[in-house]
Amino acid sequence: MNTAAEKIIDSAPQARRGGLSNKAAFIALNEKLPLTPLRTETDSNEAVEMIRFLERRFAQRKMPRAVREYLDTLLMLIEEYQEKHFRLPQRVTPQAFLKALLEAEGLQQADLVPGCFSQKSLVSKFLRGKRPATWRQAKALGKRFKVDPVLFMER
Repeated sequence: MNTAAEKIIDSAPQARRGGLSNKAAFIALNEKLPLTPLRTETDSNEAVEMIRFLERRFAQRKMPRAVREYLDTLLMLIEEYQEKHFRLPQRVTPQAFLKALLEAEGLQQADLVPGCFSQKSLVSKFLRGKRPATWRQAKALGKRFKVDPVLFMER
């Protein structure tokens, strides 16, 4: 991301701390990468890059509400694009997908701790459909198996 985007992000936290208001920060982010339907792979890639940028930028500090709302909306747009263009059969759940990956690579649930899940019980709950994956867990699973993290999210 360029320095203009970084200035937007840095000034986003709160108006009372001398930065932009949440509304102004949201508008500024939307001007940098508009929240419009993603129509091409390039649009999708730019959106993913913006998410990565925001996650890196806020790895060590709390994400302001405006940035979180922008990020959440961007994630929905990416998911919508991927569902239209990379549709999996409806019967493949995130749990079934992970089970297939574990089996294909000869891994056990314990192999996903601590890299993807903090506890083995969370892996078990996810695989039984008792608990959905968080975005962090999905991201870690995506990185571990070199697939799109959205595949581990509930549809």
